[in-house]
Amino acid sequence: MGFLKSLLEPPRNKIWANVARDIGGEYIDRSFLGPKAVVFHHREWKIQLDCFVGANTYSRNTYTRMRAPFMSKNKLLFKIHRNVEIINAGNMIDLQDIHIEDPLFDEQFVIMGNQTPTIRHLLASPTLKQLLNKQRAIHFEIRDDEAIFLNKFPAGVDQLYFQLAEDILNEQRLKDLFELFSATLDHLVKIDAAFESAPSTSTTKANSNT
Repeated sequence: MGFLKSLLEPPRNKIWANVARDIGGEYIDRSFLGPKAVVFHHREWKIQLDCFVGANTYSRNTYTRMRAPFMSKNKLLFKIHRNVEIINAGNMIDLQDIHIEDPLFDEQFVIMGNQTPTIRHLLASPTLKQLLNKQRAIHFEIRDDEAIFLNKFPAGVDQLYFQLAEDILNEQRLKDLFELFSATLDHLVKIDAAFESAPSTSTTKANSNT
């Protein structure tokens, strides 16, 4: 059975197990060929890596996803992606195009947000800019209306979110994503945009896709 399982399991299972071991996280293998995840606890926050297959009939892409709920202080929202990538226009009515006055970074990335001074303050961090630059493709944002397991978060809880239509199998790239999430959460607290306390994840049912 162990030999058969090793043949049928996708390569990501071993890669994710290695990543979890190296970062001090937990690799969750719920069932044979069932849902898998890597969970890493950074200070008070839970950062979760998983994947899903898109529902589009014509393109069944595998999406790599990472999420971390946190307590927001000021309802900051942003979307960051590479300048050559297409970003989902949904939920962007209240967001504006932002330049952080770093010519090299502004040339490489598109930043949309609802609080220009706060986002400039956040991205003044050399660490965050370096970690974003390590990702050759990235869709990174704060979401205010979606939770893990297809539920809504309670009031005041938002979600740091990464999603890409790619089965990311590079261990270092996944480790860098965990580092990006950890550093972003730390800096959100530092600029007074998030509480340091653990978020409540009591949820209410809601219709959602991913």
